Amino acid sequence: RSRFAKSSKEAKSASTRGTKRKRGRRKKLKKPKRFKTAFNFFQMHLRNALFDDDIPKSKRVEHNEYISRIVGQKWKDLSDEERLPFEEKARLDRKRYEIECKAFDAKMSAEQENAKLDKKASGKKKRGRNSFSFPKSH
Repeated sequence: RSRFAKSSKEAKSASTRGTKRKRGRRKKLKKPKRFKTAFNFFQMHLRNALFDDDIPKSKRVEHNEYISRIVGQKWKDLSDEERLPFEEKARLDRKRYEIECKAFDAKMSAEQENAKLDKKASGKKKRGRNSFSFPKSH
């Protein structure tokens, strides 16, 4: 036995004494993931080709700066027709993002309304002034 904890109950209470419990906390809504551009889709396509599992690790190009230069140069060399599938994917991803943003905004406004109603329903009074509150001077 240690000299600080006299019984197992005291040892347990001492270990949990400094922690706060999070009861009734609402989960934060996650913002929608931002849309990808046509270049992002092209880059993903090329990286998958460069890092194909069939290629042995010793022959893979692994330096990010080098890969980025290759991808950038290949993107510049693409014609408008070759860019079309990537631009279509980007357009669809942007639509997805806009739809998710509208849904997110609706959920956020509903959550804020619920929070306001909960505060009114709880009937808590405003706190009085303390030593750190100063009257507003006009």
